[in-house]
Amino acid sequence: MHPSPTYERLRDDVTRRMRMSPIDQPLMLMELLGRRSPAPAEDIARRILGEDVTQIATSPSMA
Repeated sequence: MHPSPTYERLRDDVTRRMRMSPIDQPLMLMELLGRRSPAPAEDIARRILGEDVTQIATSPSMA
């Protein structure tokens, strides 16, 4: 049994075209896949910033 064309397209986008850090990419995918509707960019950004300790540690407000 072969994967569907939709799966193949998604796999290609995630593995070859998406350019994100190893931390940000899974968080973005979890945010997108965990919804029943499209995720606004602000929600994705909040999820990434809320989970990525490297962003918090280097934030100017934390200095």
